[in-house]
Amino acid sequence: MLQNDLATRLGPVKIPDCSADWRFLLPISGGRSVLVVAPDCDEFALSFDAIKVKNTRWRFEDFTNRVNQPDLGNSRFDAVAFPLGIPAEVAAADPEQLSRLLEDALHFLTPGGALLFGFANRNGLPVRRSESHPIQSTRDEMKHLLITAGYSAVEIYGAFPTLDVPEFIFSPLVEDLQFLLRRRYKHKLPSLVLDLITLPAPASLLLRAIPFYYAVAYRSSTSARSFNS
Repeated sequence: MLQNDLATRLGPVKIPDCSADWRFLLPISGGRSVLVVAPDCDEFALSFDAIKVKNTRWRFEDFTNRVNQPDLGNSRFDAVAFPLGIPAEVAAADPEQLSRLLEDALHFLTPGGALLFGFANRNGLPVRRSESHPIQSTRDEMKHLLITAGYSAVEIYGAFPTLDVPEFIFSPLVEDLQFLLRRRYKHKLPSLVLDLITLPAPASLLLRAIPFYYAVAYRSSTSARSFNS
């Protein structure tokens, strides 16, 4: 009875169709600026407004259209984020297009700034796929692409179960995956099965099958490269 009365007072509860928990991976604080390249999602703006971070949202087409504009120097940010991933079609026709996009993103960053984007693990488990259909790669391949594109440092984090609303964002370490499995499947799997898959050897194999990742890549704080270099 009390629950029904409370539900009547509060009205329907809106469940967000996206999450901004990934923002904690970025080295930004109040007074800094972030560009979010993604479809409409109120959660993104609300999350950054709450910590007083100036935020701008572009659609993917806006980003690609602005790359060659002469006033690019006026569009620099402390962080650029593609939280739902870089669209898979970017590399579908021409694999080199992804490398060019990563190089382009570098020039939207202030020195020391960070690029964040999600991507699907090519060798990942067949879990529910992200609505955004991001590019597929592996941790090693993506690190290589980013370093080759000119980023000074790269960090990779696991995301589970999707990029849209990840329940867990974690370092790709066996210990962190063991915690995830025990926490998420405590009441969904028999205890013997859970004990088995969280042993070091099985967990190490499962670690290679994380469905999604976030990459965080940094522009050198001393970089002096111009957009046309």
